Amino acid sequence: MRFGIIDHNDDTGRPHVRQIAEKAEWASLGRPAASRPVLGITRNMVLAPTSEEAMKIANRAFARFKESLYYLWKKYDLPIPPVFPAETFEGIHATGHFYAGDPAGARDWVARHRDLGGINYMALETCFGDMTLQEALWSAELLATEVIPHFA
Repeated sequence: MRFGIIDHNDDTGRPHVRQIAEKAEWASLGRPAASRPVLGITRNMVLAPTSEEAMKIANRAFARFKESLYYLWKKYDLPIPPVFPAETFEGIHATGHFYAGDPAGARDWVARHRDLGGINYMALETCFGDMTLQEALWSAELLATEVIPHFA
């Protein structure tokens, strides 16, 4: 079995998780579709009661996160690889890869990833950069009470 980085963004030209998950290879092994392994993605998410507040937190926290991530490349004057599809959280959000907003929008965003990618697992990074404890707890509480129950 081969492993690789897989994204399910239609304009990337890379294969969809769904295409890989539904390949005849799994069925050719005589395994039922219900026994497929966990197929997931990792994304960043910031929730707040309003989309504006969430994006404000996300942009600020991401700037710090990105600086920390790039630190050693810069220190040793190494070229920084193309890690993100945009330079700001808001820019990455616009690609659909990250999410900052309210819980209703988060439910739609998670469902879209599930449906497009055929995933059955999503790892969400909900605290990063310089998010305060209160911001992280706020986001986690909204995720736990207003988003996750819709996918149980």
